[in-house]
Amino acid sequence: MVRGNISKALTRRPDRTVRPAQCPAWAPLGRALQDFWANGSTSELPPLLYWSNLRSEPEELPPALFFRRPAEMPPVERYALDLCRQQGGRILDVGAGAGSHVLALQSQGLHVDAIDICPGAVEVMRSRGIAARQGSFWKLGPER
Repeated sequence: MVRGNISKALTRRPDRTVRPAQCPAWAPLGRALQDFWANGSTSELPPLLYWSNLRSEPEELPPALFFRRPAEMPPVERYALDLCRQQGGRILDVGAGAGSHVLALQSQGLHVDAIDICPGAVEVMRSRGIAARQGSFWKLGPER
């Protein structure tokens, strides 16, 4: 979610309800990831905001956060990567974003499948050499 005027992204339906107009909730994330991957910054874009019910105000999410190497990740994420390495087998990264966790696990020789609902995130992952799929966890098909 980004700050700013969202009225342009909304349209009135004939029954007078408001719905998004070709601007799904994840579109700003995809655009920020694409811009950061292409230019190394997102200075032209409004900041990404993360809303949590644990805080009264949103937090800014810098797009660089999605491009971290394992050494830059917090301990809980490195621990999760270690657990994956210890368990082995196939790994499914749901909501893989820019693919940082996928790349970290693949560099250790693990087989990782990546999906994200955001087409822009999938495009970035593919440009980083990840065979990512666009889709939702709730609509996954049978295992291949």
